[in-house]
Amino acid sequence: MRTSSSVLLAAGGTAALMALGLAPAAAHVHVTPDTTGAGESALLAFDLSHGCEGSPTTALTFTLPDDLVDATPTAHPGWDIKKVTEELAEPRTLPNGSQVSSRTSQIVYTAKEPLADGVRDTITLGVDLPDAEGTTLAFPVLQSCEKGETDWSEVPAGGQSGHDLDSPAPAVTITEADDDDDHGD
Repeated sequence: MRTSSSVLLAAGGTAALMALGLAPAAAHVHVTPDTTGAGESALLAFDLSHGCEGSPTTALTFTLPDDLVDATPTAHPGWDIKKVTEELAEPRTLPNGSQVSSRTSQIVYTAKEPLADGVRDTITLGVDLPDAEGTTLAFPVLQSCEKGETDWSEVPAGGQSGHDLDSPAPAVTITEADDDDDHGD
């Protein structure tokens, strides 16, 4: 009876994850935000647990959505980190009133030792979410491996689910701002 209860709990947990649009550990790069509120600062935890068809991972290149001007990569033992910037065609005015003429377009994590296939790792980026409730931000990730690469950059078309794609980009949908958050940092 104990084994059948465990099997039922595992099956129920998998069904619940799928109902929420989340798959159990699979061949994808997933993102879990600590908040999705419009205009809030968020920590986005990206996780992966596989290489490219069995080959160890050597680098992860995160492309930031155009709606973001910057991201703060979290220091991570075993990885070197580099920000790639681009000049903007026209300066942007930030919510605080300041203007910027360039933005961080990519953040590259390069493994000091390749990450073996079947070993899970999590990379965290800090971002300021735009004040755009209902907007979905895709974060394409190019996973480079000792042999080959996987470009997790597919974005679902209207009416399509990320589960319908072979290499979906991790994405976050912005929700209503949390008015109760006092930002007392």
